[in-house]
Amino acid sequence: MAKYTTEEVVFGANCPLPTDAYVVRINDMKKKKSAAGNPMAVTELEIVSPTSVEVLGKRYATGGQKVTIFTVLDPSMTFMAQMIEGMKRANLEPRVVQELGEGELFSDEEEDLAKFKGKMLRITIDSQPQVAMRRPTPEEKAAGIKSEPLKNPDGTEMVTGYRLQTDWSRVVGPAENTGENPY
Repeated sequence: MAKYTTEEVVFGANCPLPTDAYVVRINDMKKKKSAAGNPMAVTELEIVSPTSVEVLGKRYATGGQKVTIFTVLDPSMTFMAQMIEGMKRANLEPRVVQELGEGELFSDEEEDLAKFKGKMLRITIDSQPQVAMRRPTPEEKAAGIKSEPLKNPDGTEMVTGYRLQTDWSRVVGPAENTGENPY
């Protein structure tokens, strides 16, 4: 029989992870339509390093955790500029990675977006609580009552977990792709 210490056991990442710069891999980048019908680039990032962090004396797994960035593909809005500038800070300038022509900044063609798969970067990520919501009954909806947070006996909102979040403006810089699986 073995005895394990708090330092040895790694817990799942369902905790408030510290806001920090993480090394991530771009797992996927696709063009999709938003619920409103607007074209957007959907980028799935996967944390590569660190593989775990300490929170309140416990070790939590971060390696393999995923976060998605949704970028509206409208050149008249700042979202695209943030994406392009973030990629430049990571040494992933779209014009170079996508092998674009003179004066072209970014391509949303599927085969061009696929050229970012496997690329690495450093980006600041944090986590936000997921609050349990009470859904109104059909009668309450008809009366104009909306969803509201469920409360604990002490009056605080009931948190069911945490969601990772980031955006292109939070890219810190480049990261090396060693080709090794860190987990």
